[in-house]
Amino acid sequence: MTTKNIKIGALVFCLIFAVGLNGLALWQYISYIELEQELSLEKKSLFNLKEDIERTKDEIDMYEREKEEFANYLFDERDVPAFLDEISKLAKKDRINVVDMKSQRFLRVDVASRIAQSRSRQPIRNRDNDKLTAAQRKELEIDNILTLASMSTLVQVKGTFDSIMRFLGDLQKYQQLVSIIDIQISNLREYPLLDCRFTVKIYSLTSLQELKQR
Repeated sequence: MTTKNIKIGALVFCLIFAVGLNGLALWQYISYIELEQELSLEKKSLFNLKEDIERTKDEIDMYEREKEEFANYLFDERDVPAFLDEISKLAKKDRINVVDMKSQRFLRVDVASRIAQSRSRQPIRNRDNDKLTAAQRKELEIDNILTLASMSTLVQVKGTFDSIMRFLGDLQKYQQLVSIIDIQISNLREYPLLDCRFTVKIYSLTSLQELKQR
């Protein structure tokens, strides 16, 4: 092999080596650009996720505030005796004679299920819970979802028309949510006294399981 051939071979080798290095550098650069684009997308995704988390936190905080405010208008079961006693006090103040009061048990109010589900309790956990079928677990969760319930009290009173209207107005102004329905007023022999019968409904949040047990 002549010196010339050796030089040509070395030159060709150098050219091939240089092309290889350039190709490797180009491949690495392309990989770097792709990786940078992926990182940019990841950063953007994380940023959007962070915004979603912050927005969700704000919505949860707003929901908690609304929940507390809404709860102030609802009754707890322990509030019922005090409310019935308040009816008697208002009747006495408005010069109304309470003839009869009959309270019924709390019954579920049919409302949009989303409202109830947004206030769901944690499912009851016990050792046997893992042995339940999917349908049984679903039923258990449904039983423990808080739902809106109402309790009706049938009231019969006697009084003058003005006293009855004042009494009903005072009931409507009660600090918690109260609805008065089915008002019936009829004459009595001892005019100007009138007989008034109506239903007072109060509302509470409770679970379906608790409703079944009552």
